[in-house]
Amino acid sequence: MTRKEPAIRDFYDLYHAVREIRLDSQNPDFLSMVRAKLKVPGNAPVDVSAERKLELDRQLGGQLRPVLRPADFARFNFDEAFELVCSIANALSA
Repeated sequence: MTRKEPAIRDFYDLYHAVREIRLDSQNPDFLSMVRAKLKVPGNAPVDVSAERKLELDRQLGGQLRPVLRPADFARFNFDEAFELVCSIANALSA
Protein backbone atom coordinates (compact mmCIF):
# COMPACT_ATOMS: atom_id res chain seq x y z
CA MET A 1 0.00 0.00 0.00
CA THR A 2 2.83 2.40 0.71
CA ARG A 3 5.30 1.43 -2.00
CA LYS A 4 6.20 4.03 -4.58
CA GLU A 5 6.10 1.27 -7.18
CA PRO A 6 2.87 -0.71 -6.91
CA ALA A 7 3.05 -4.40 -5.97
CA ILE A 8 0.01 -6.58 -6.60
CA ARG A 9 1.27 -9.08 -4.01
CA ASP A 10 0.68 -6.51 -1.24
CA PHE A 11 -2.96 -6.27 -2.29
CA TYR A 12 -3.26 -10.05 -2.39
CA ASP A 13 -1.73 -10.38 1.08
CA LEU A 14 -4.12 -7.85 2.59
CA TYR A 15 -7.12 -9.38 0.79
CA HIS A 16 -6.11 -12.84 2.01
CA ALA A 17 -5.68 -11.61 5.60
CA VAL A 18 -9.15 -10.07 5.62
CA ARG A 19 -10.93 -12.94 3.83
CA GLU A 20 -9.13 -15.94 5.30
CA ILE A 21 -7.79 -14.85 8.68
CA ARG A 22 -10.57 -12.36 9.38
CA LEU A 23 -8.31 -9.33 9.88
CA ASP A 24 -10.49 -6.35 10.76
CA SER A 25 -9.11 -3.68 8.45
CA GLN A 26 -11.07 -1.00 10.31
CA ASN A 27 -9.75 -1.97 13.74
CA PRO A 28 -8.22 1.10 15.44
CA ASP A 29 -5.05 -0.82 16.36
CA PHE A 30 -4.57 -1.95 12.75
CA LEU A 31 -5.17 1.56 11.43
CA SER A 32 -2.71 2.92 13.98
CA MET A 33 -0.05 0.51 12.67
CA VAL A 34 -0.75 1.63 9.10
CA ARG A 35 -0.48 5.29 10.15
CA ALA A 36 2.87 4.54 11.79
CA LYS A 37 4.12 2.84 8.63
CA LEU A 38 3.04 5.82 6.54
CA LYS A 39 5.13 8.10 8.77
CA VAL A 40 8.34 6.16 8.05
CA PRO A 41 10.57 8.30 5.82
CA GLY A 42 10.53 7.06 2.25
CA ASN A 43 7.06 5.54 2.37
CA ALA A 44 4.56 7.07 -0.01
CA PRO A 45 0.97 7.93 0.91
CA VAL A 46 -1.67 5.35 0.01
CA ASP A 47 -2.38 5.77 -3.71
CA VAL A 48 -5.82 4.63 -4.81
CA SER A 49 -5.89 6.50 -8.10
CA ALA A 50 -7.26 5.03 -11.32
CA GLU A 51 -3.71 5.00 -12.70
CA ARG A 52 -2.47 2.92 -9.76
CA LYS A 53 -5.34 0.49 -10.21
CA LEU A 54 -4.44 0.04 -13.89
CA GLU A 55 -0.77 -0.57 -13.01
CA LEU A 56 -1.75 -3.21 -10.49
CA ASP A 57 -4.22 -4.86 -12.87
CA ARG A 58 -1.42 -5.28 -15.40
CA GLN A 59 0.60 -7.20 -12.79
CA LEU A 60 -2.03 -9.88 -12.20
CA GLY A 61 -0.92 -12.35 -14.87
CA GLY A 62 2.80 -11.70 -14.87
CA GLN A 63 3.60 -11.14 -11.20
CA LEU A 64 0.82 -12.66 -9.10
CA ARG A 65 -0.33 -15.75 -11.01
CA PRO A 66 3.17 -17.32 -11.12
CA VAL A 67 3.61 -17.17 -7.32
CA LEU A 68 0.17 -18.47 -6.30
CA ARG A 69 -1.43 -21.87 -6.50
CA PRO A 70 -4.12 -21.89 -9.21
CA ALA A 71 -6.93 -22.20 -6.65
CA ASP A 72 -5.60 -19.24 -4.65
CA PHE A 73 -5.31 -17.11 -7.77
CA ALA A 74 -8.87 -18.05 -8.79
CA ARG A 75 -10.20 -16.97 -5.37
CA PHE A 76 -8.50 -13.58 -5.54
CA ASN A 77 -10.83 -10.73 -6.46
CA PHE A 78 -8.71 -7.75 -7.46
CA ASP A 79 -11.62 -5.29 -7.45
CA GLU A 80 -12.53 -6.28 -3.88
CA ALA A 81 -8.89 -6.00 -2.84
CA PHE A 82 -8.63 -2.52 -4.32
CA GLU A 83 -11.86 -1.45 -2.61
CA LEU A 84 -10.47 -2.80 0.65
CA VAL A 85 -7.42 -0.56 0.32
CA CYS A 86 -9.69 2.36 -0.59
CA SER A 87 -11.68 1.79 2.61
CA ILE A 88 -8.46 1.77 4.64
CA ALA A 89 -7.30 4.98 2.95
CA ASN A 90 -10.67 6.59 3.72
CA ALA A 91 -10.47 5.52 7.37
CA LEU A 92 -6.97 6.99 7.63
CA SER A 93 -8.11 10.34 6.27
CA ALA A 94 -11.14 10.56 8.56
